[in-house]
Amino acid sequence: MNQTKKTKTIYLIRHAESEENRRLASLRLLLSSVALPWRRPWATYQDVTLSLELLNLENQIDSDVSPEGLKQIEMMAERLRQEKFLEEKKVQLIVHSPLLRARKTCQGILGIVAPENKSQETVSEPSKAYESKQRVVQLEDLKERTPREWLPFSKESYEARIKSVVAWLGQQDEDVVAIVGHSQFFKTMLGLDYKFGNCDVWEIYLDHEIDTSSSSLDSGKRHNHNWRDLKQLHSLC
Repeated sequence: MNQTKKTKTIYLIRHAESEENRRLASLRLLLSSVALPWRRPWATYQDVTLSLELLNLENQIDSDVSPEGLKQIEMMAERLRQEKFLEEKKVQLIVHSPLLRARKTCQGILGIVAPENKSQETVSEPSKAYESKQRVVQLEDLKERTPREWLPFSKESYEARIKSVVAWLGQQDEDVVAIVGHSQFFKTMLGLDYKFGNCDVWEIYLDHEIDTSSSSLDSGKRHNHNWRDLKQLHSLC
């Protein structure tokens, strides 16, 4: 049996609050005010307006960072600057989702983002925050779970997308990776029963094994992985 084993340190960062998050919060408040009449004064005209904006699915899929999200980015960026996060953790590779809220969070917190062209990569230049350089990649499969993928018949394709991201991580040369992504994606990927908060920073280890002697459909390779030792490093809550 021919096997290649790697252990990587992964830092998971959820994007800042998006306009979608803000609209969903308004919808929850609106629904609670209907269910509990004594809470109706809490629901405002703005809550109703924001809730109706959820009907625009295109805006929800790639929603922008909210005003509160911009404040979250600023606060978390300052924390990571103070501890020299990228340098002290020896981050070699930064990966982020192609969605706007993840791109803005990556740019704001880590000081670098990949080019708009999803097929390109870049290497960060020294900035005011960090002196080290990292390879930066925008990964299409890292985007959040879409409305279609919530449907039962799309569950397998969603899980396959997650598996492709994990397999891709295992194939990279870098051993320390920071990922800026989405709550549902991380929750499913790690098999959690809770979601990360906006701008949360978590540390976890990925034991990745590639069996090149396998006669699987994946070009004769079988990927096995194990996530372990999840630990929260930073939270704004």
